[in-house]
Amino acid sequence: MNFRPIQPEDLSEIIEVRASTRENPFSRAALRNLGITEESTAELLRTTHRGWLCEEGGRVVGFAIGDGKTGELWVIAVLPEFEGRGVGLRLIDSVEGWLWSLGWQEIWLWTSPDRQKRAFTFYLKRDWIVSELKDGMLFMRKKRPNLAPEPTPTTITSPAGRLRRARRRRRASRRRGSSIAAKKMKQLALFIACSLMLSGVGLAEQLVPSERTAIFPKTKAPELIRTVSYRVPPGITGYWTPSEKDLAGVEDTLIAYLRSQKVAEKKDWKEYRRQVAGVMCGEGTCIFIYYFYYDRRIAEDLAKQKTAGYDPDSWRRMPPIVDDGGEAFFRVLYDLQKKRFVWYECNGLG
Repeated sequence: MNFRPIQPEDLSEIIEVRASTRENPFSRAALRNLGITEESTAELLRTTHRGWLCEEGGRVVGFAIGDGKTGELWVIAVLPEFEGRGVGLRLIDSVEGWLWSLGWQEIWLWTSPDRQKRAFTFYLKRDWIVSELKDGMLFMRKKRPNLAPEPTPTTITSPAGRLRRARRRRRASRRRGSSIAAKKMKQLALFIACSLMLSGVGLAEQLVPSERTAIFPKTKAPELIRTVSYRVPPGITGYWTPSEKDLAGVEDTLIAYLRSQKVAEKKDWKEYRRQVAGVMCGEGTCIFIYYFYYDRRIAEDLAKQKTAGYDPDSWRRMPPIVDDGGEAFFRVLYDLQKKRFVWYECNGLG
């Protein structure tokens, strides 16, 4: 089974899935009477809504859509023969995670008041709680999960200590066998590199500006990495707190690295935010960076309306929980000693 964002060309199949559910089906005609058509849904997905689907063998078997403007889980539907196979869980995780990434601290939905239906049990297992019964519909709400960070290891050599050891090894190596000519060449290369750094020549501009960066302290690093990663990067032995200075030049080679990972090159970087943490990987000192798409238009609308429960700065303190979303949400690991990226992971594409 493949999970991916909904595209306009999927809407005809999606409406058929909505009409074929075991509980509370809506035919195409019934949806049209409610003002829900392929055209109206395409406009919603282009502006305030986002959705994900599951397909098998080229056939859409389930989908879910959220409303970023109101914080609502707008709809979720799965074909009867695919119930109980984890499709609904993956889809609702995708929508919930996207809504958390927008800054919502509480999200909501409405469903049938019949508590014997599968939908009610499904939501309860996902930590949704009953809010109120209104106009014959049952309203449910869910607060953003608060994940406690793992204990930070206390027996880890600091980055500064590791750098001092590395310097001692380099000095010993030079004393053992470096020639005067090699020393002169290294000194010349170092002088040129320092001159370029001081003058700003040849340095690429940061893709994501510093004001759109949240640096997490080492006590919050485990929470960030555990929450946003499908698989925690291998070999982590501890954590540290990076500074803005540590990030200088890190993104110089990001585009080339993403290209080497067969990632689509076109990204609207001005719409991105990044969350940063420092990790120790064996003998190396690395920076973990989570890049995620931040829908500025929806965020600005919510801020103007002073929507209750919306905190536009929550991303600076808490990691967004996004299960899918494709290549728009990804994380990398940058080795400060090797000066290159050593690990990449994007959100679920299947």
